[in-house]
Amino acid sequence: MMIRRYQDGDAPAICALYRETTRLINGRDYAPVQITRWVEYGLDEQDWAQRMSAIITYVAIADEVIVGFAELEPDGHVGYFYCHHRWQRKGVGSELFTAIAQSAIELKISTLHTEVSVTAKPFFQAVGFQVIEMQEHIVAGSPARRYIMQMEMKCEG
Repeated sequence: MMIRRYQDGDAPAICALYRETTRLINGRDYAPVQITRWVEYGLDEQDWAQRMSAIITYVAIADEVIVGFAELEPDGHVGYFYCHHRWQRKGVGSELFTAIAQSAIELKISTLHTEVSVTAKPFFQAVGFQVIEMQEHIVAGSPARRYIMQMEMKCEG
């Protein structure tokens, strides 16, 4: 597996990975109507390309296929962070997070923060994030739990 920065042309694969993984993995923790809305109201390929070109985005490549992606915004916000459903629990998320953390250190970002699904919470806790707040927001008419999490970085200087 290789981790590299986002490149033009990655958006179609990222868009497909996001939609498929949301359906198959997040579908375990959320109602079908919520998942449908989550997927349908997601970004289109042009939106993905524009967004990921504007911030630090890493992609994980295995067998010449994108198997994960993760974003870091200048304020320390960890945005989208997804691993292909067939590549979960195989180190993809850990390697993507290592790249994000290294960039944060280089940029002297002292705190990382994110909002994560019920599904993603254990991973983020495992890499050192702490739950700041649990929220119940309404998606497709039903409560959808998510967690506001943060992690203090050890930046020198």
